[in-house]
Amino acid sequence: MTTIDKNEIDSLPWVEKYRPNKLSKIVHHPNIIFALKKLIKKGQIPHMLFYGASGTGKTSTILATAKKLYDDDINFMVLELNASDDRGINIVREEIKEFAESRNMFKNGIKLIILDEADSMTYDAQFALRRVIEKYSYNTRFCLICNYMNKIIPAIRSRCMQFRFSPIGGESIKEYIGYICEKEEIQMTKKGEDSLVAIAKGDLRKAINLLQSVTMAFDKVTEENCYFTIGNCTPQEIEKLVKVMFDKKKNFKKKYKFLTDMITEGGFSLADILSSFHNNIVKNDILKQLSNSQIVFMFDTLSNIEDKLNYSTFEEIYIGAFVSVFVLLYDKN
Repeated sequence: MTTIDKNEIDSLPWVEKYRPNKLSKIVHHPNIIFALKKLIKKGQIPHMLFYGASGTGKTSTILATAKKLYDDDINFMVLELNASDDRGINIVREEIKEFAESRNMFKNGIKLIILDEADSMTYDAQFALRRVIEKYSYNTRFCLICNYMNKIIPAIRSRCMQFRFSPIGGESIKEYIGYICEKEEIQMTKKGEDSLVAIAKGDLRKAINLLQSVTMAFDKVTEENCYFTIGNCTPQEIEKLVKVMFDKKKNFKKKYKFLTDMITEGGFSLADILSSFHNNIVKNDILKQLSNSQIVFMFDTLSNIEDKLNYSTFEEIYIGAFVSVFVLLYDKN
């Protein structure tokens, strides 16, 4: 590797720098990897549909598959497109059709078209794609990647072998970010590691991006630094808020002041607090102290507040509404 090449690699975002380039290095999906290796060995590559949440390895898996299939000829044999760049029918009529029809002067064999974020394509574009898939099956295979399979028309789904990518497990995320920390010589505490996993929620890409962001601002990856980087409350801060809101002895003014001070001093938004607050109370024993009518009232009102926050710039009003929920809560039986 030349010095220039090394510099180029070092300047890459870590999600690209540490993207696995072999099927054996893909994280968390042994059954999918086993099936793909078997298909490659038999030379029976079908049209494929990879679906599942963001950051679960869909794109990395098909790129590693393409590398295994074509090796140095990958640039001639594979077309990679992102459907969100052009959601209309033109992407099918032009780039996809042109590549499928073209003859390769360098290598014989089946070509591969990778269409990422396929669920962002319009229905007209998907119906056009279905016809292209049928017409060029003799020399081209398609791999569609999406988050939501229900947004892909049945006519395409039925023509593809479907692989569901589940969220990455916490231990797998820890192992991978631990590997990156070792390579990059990063110091990380146990709570920092746990925070990355908790924030990522099964999204390995999110965990890696956050890890890189934290290390650009701080010398060590800690719980506080992780939550500061994303501009959100720590679990301890949310725990304090929960205790104050459910304290029957505190009136509206005291609860309101606690929340406004927390938002002002920490630079948080109510929307961010709501998400963390919900995650805390659903796992908290405090729900056992409430009646069904109280629980229904609380979640129904909080969901309305969260929804209206998306369309409003007057956060102060909804801070008051949020606090009011926990003042009125104990009037509900």
